[in-house]
Amino acid sequence: MQSQANTYFQRVLGFSLIAALLVLSAGSNVFAVSKKELRRISNEGQVEVVAVYLNPLGKSDNNLQSFELTLDTHSDNLSQYDLKDLSTIRVEDGPEIKASAWEKPGGGGHHISGTITFDVPDLSTAKYLQLFVKNVGGAEERVFKWQLQQ
Repeated sequence: MQSQANTYFQRVLGFSLIAALLVLSAGSNVFAVSKKELRRISNEGQVEVVAVYLNPLGKSDNNLQSFELTLDTHSDNLSQYDLKDLSTIRVEDGPEIKASAWEKPGGGGHHISGTITFDVPDLSTAKYLQLFVKNVGGAEERVFKWQLQQ
């Protein structure tokens, strides 16, 4: 009889732990988001720009919003663009915020990539944010948008 009680207790405990993990992971987009889901692509003009929002992947400080940017072309010299000066973000309908850093670890000429970072206040109540990249490859403005809360 005691063996059945122990088995029942173990099952209840196991189901409770699984339920708790599901509740915790539902409140955090770190568990449910992949790099592919955070990727946005713009093919406007002569340059393809790919932006990946890094914060939900745990790759940035909470007060810094970071994005991996990759630019590719066959007709433009991408080394001419200073993405720190050409990029801003906006949290919902707030003011545009200028980039604080552009770290370009790779590429040059027709292919560049790096990380652009912005100092942003608390995003805990924000529903979305937008990244703007201006005047690259003949496109006046590229807009990349991420939903922060459902």
